[in-house]
This record gives sequence, structure tokens and C-alpha cells, in this order.
Amino acid sequence: MRRVIVFLAVTAVIIMSAGLFTGCDNRERLHIFNWAYYTPQSVIAAFEQEYGVRVVYTIFNSNEEMLARLMAGGGQGLFARLFGRGAGFDVVFPSGDYVAIMMRLGMLERLDHSLLPNLVHVDPEILAKALYDPTMQYSVPYFFGAAGIIVNTEMVPEFERDISIFARTDLNQGHIRRMTMLDDPRQVIGDA
Repeated sequence: MRRVIVFLAVTAVIIMSAGLFTGCDNRERLHIFNWAYYTPQSVIAAFEQEYGVRVVYTIFNSNEEMLARLMAGGGQGLFARLFGRGAGFDVVFPSGDYVAIMMRLGMLERLDHSLLPNLVHVDPEILAKALYDPTMQYSVPYFFGAAGIIVNTEMVPEFERDISIFARTDLNQGHIRRMTMLDDPRQVIGDA
């Protein structure tokens, strides 16, 4: 019983302290949910300075993690509800295939193009490949690319410049035995 009381007392102090600290920042908050390493801290700081907002930047490491967290309620948690912040994210950066899933599940807000004048700068060739939302009703292409293959040429001097390197049984022997792929079903199934 004593442990529970101590835990509750410590929790109450933490919650009250958090209330004091969150009250110090009266700026509006923009909650962003993005891949790790996609947006440099310098860009976030410049955005905060220019627009007078506080960016709350949360990262995810896979589309599956992102979708699970959003489906579980957004992820801003108990502190968000206690201190009046939104329970979800304002901007999310899923991959294209997950935009399609989220559209089908009704998880995305329709974009108001009149508030997005820079849409004219989206490359038409990139937009033509965005078959999941070709008129940008729910999403805007941000990054476009493909996964690459990195090879230590000291260990593997000769190889085909394609995905077939992963099928080479000679690379699964002896001192080499080190290959990895992105932890992404779309990449793995596509490569298979």
C-alpha cells in the first residue's frame, strides 16, 4: 500500500509541475507527426520564429507505428487532455500507400486549396505518380524517392546494381553475413 501512495504522490507532483511549465508558453501549438530525420531542427526553429507558434514534433519509425498510434487516439496522451491541448496531430507524414489507407478509413481532413497557395509548386511529374490522391484532396507530396542499396565494396567488390544482391547465398557465409533491409513490408514484399 505504501508504494501506491508514494507513486500517487509523486505522480501528482509531476502533473502539477507540468501544469506550471506548460502554462509558461502561451503560443499556439502545431503538432507534427513525422519520420525521424525528415525535418531539421533549424527548419522547425525558423518556422516557430516566423509564425509565432510552438512546434511539437513527434517522430515515428514506420508507417505501421504511425497508423497504430493514430488509430489509438492520436498520441498526445493524458497531459494533452489535462492541459487542454488537442488529442491528435495537426500534420502527419505517411507514405503514399498509407495515405490511401487513411483516406479509406476516414482519418484525413479534406484540404482547403484556397489556404495553400504553394500547391502550384508541386512538380506535375511527381503528382502524376501520386495515384493515391492525384488531385491533392487529402495530401500533398512531400518527399519522393526510393530505397537504395548500400554495399561495402571492400567486402563485396563485385555485385549487380540491383536487388538481386539479397539473393546471393555467398554473402550469407563466413565473415560477411551482414545484410539488412528497411523494416518496411512494402519494401520487403516489393523486393521479393
